[in-house]
Amino acid sequence: MRNRSLRAALGAGLSAALLVVGVVLAAGCSNGSDDKGAAATTTVDLKGLEFEDMTSQKTVEVKAVDNNFEPQYETVKKGTVVNFKNDGRNQHNVLSVDSGAFKDIETDQFDPGTTVPVTFDKAGVYQYYCSLHGTPSKGMNGIIKVVD
Repeated sequence: MRNRSLRAALGAGLSAALLVVGVVLAAGCSNGSDDKGAAATTTVDLKGLEFEDMTSQKTVEVKAVDNNFEPQYETVKKGTVVNFKNDGRNQHNVLSVDSGAFKDIETDQFDPGTTVPVTFDKAGVYQYYCSLHGTPSKGMNGIIKVVD
């Protein structure tokens, strides 16, 4: 009887532990669209980030190299054309965290050596990322701050 009770208690404890592990794993895993949607509704904390001041330039370049954007954070004036250039060995993409903030650059448009221009006509903070090598908050991502 004692062994049966011990097995039942262990079984219940194991089931509870597996349930907790399953919930933690489910919370940590998401596909790109869920991650993108969740990040689009959050406010960006810009504290501690160092932005390159490119406000004197009408055209700037952001290079997608393997696993990061260079520069990662930049400030530009309204009307600036940002040329996203795939300067790496691999395919990349450039996806807006806030859906529709600018036209996404899809993977099939952004082979190595390709440059795609994006004009930023409205002041604001534009977060972007490469879904192949990052998420909106980790890995290959960046922010363009557009000022008047």
